[in-house]
Amino acid sequence: MKSFTFLLHNLYHIGGTTRAVTTLANTLSEHGHDVTILTVFKLGTTPAYPVNETINIQSIIDYSDKRNFVPLVYNRIRKYTPLCKPRIIMAEEPGIQQFSSYIEHKLIQAIQQVNTDYLVSTRASYNVLASEYANVETIAMEHMHFNAYSESVKQQLLKAYAHVDYVTTLTPQDQTHYKQYLPEDKVLLLPNIIPFDAHQATQRKQHKTNRITALGRFEYEKGFDLLIAAVSHIQHKLRDQQYTVHIYGSGSEKSNLQQQITNQQLSDMITLHDAINDTESVLNPSRITVIPSRSEGFGMVILEAMAANNAVVSFDAPIGPATLLTHGQNALVASCFDTESLANHIITAIEDASLREQLIAHGHETLKQYQPDAVYNKLATQLPLT
Repeated sequence: MKSFTFLLHNLYHIGGTTRAVTTLANTLSEHGHDVTILTVFKLGTTPAYPVNETINIQSIIDYSDKRNFVPLVYNRIRKYTPLCKPRIIMAEEPGIQQFSSYIEHKLIQAIQQVNTDYLVSTRASYNVLASEYANVETIAMEHMHFNAYSESVKQQLLKAYAHVDYVTTLTPQDQTHYKQYLPEDKVLLLPNIIPFDAHQATQRKQHKTNRITALGRFEYEKGFDLLIAAVSHIQHKLRDQQYTVHIYGSGSEKSNLQQQITNQQLSDMITLHDAINDTESVLNPSRITVIPSRSEGFGMVILEAMAANNAVVSFDAPIGPATLLTHGQNALVASCFDTESLANHIITAIEDASLREQLIAHGHETLKQYQPDAVYNKLATQLPLT
């Protein structure tokens, strides 16, 4: 069986990519593969999501060790002078302030030392580094869709991807984009995995309350400002129905979102919460999940909501929602980015219990495509695993 090393940003941080990579690593491990997770940063003692005991966890920069002050010194110097800036990690990389020339050097060393059959890199800059320095077969895993990148980043990635062995995309649409520039057999379709137990889902139905939930980073592309605007259109109906809205996440837009809630006098019905790793605990009591994103590479929250018996209301945003959702079947889908239409769909999902149950049932059918065995078998048809 082929062995895998996953190069992950921070195994100890809550996030969609972290959860998706951890779940894939667990699935490969359960199918008999030797798996290592190589986390660039370690900022805790317990991974954000459960990791199989058979998986080997290694770190490059261990901030949980208080004696490890060298990276901090380099980052401080980098803050005030360009002397310690990284050479290859892209300026557009999320959290670029976390990187210095020292950390980049340690990253390159770690990549060069990987000796499993495959190295799977999971971020744009890591994909670039792997393309140049890996000594084993490389799989560049994409968690954003191609058109979400700037033109300069697109060109840098395409140049790097000419030198990796495989590129994985989350959706068929994104796979088509990359096939315009790369050999077809190099571009693999590898959607995210979500384990789903239909029997448990049925049992959870009895614990629903009048809650609307949304989850994600508090950043522009997630569109939570659009959700707040939609709620303002229907606030009186929501109060009459005794519904509240709960948004979970963290990010740079939090203060702006809170100000918008205050300005529109919605503080009694919309609450911003910290990000959580146990999404089931907030989705299980919810009846409706709203996906107000301007852009989604895949849309893991959509599948998590379906698994938790939530009716999904979303914009028809590229690429994830547009790929996963069909209006009137497994979701109610509003045109981008019509907040009045989104608001009306929310009210419809509240008031039409029969339709809500139909959406949930079709959501369960959608989930079958993203079960661990289904995704593993899909991967096995595209990539040598033995």
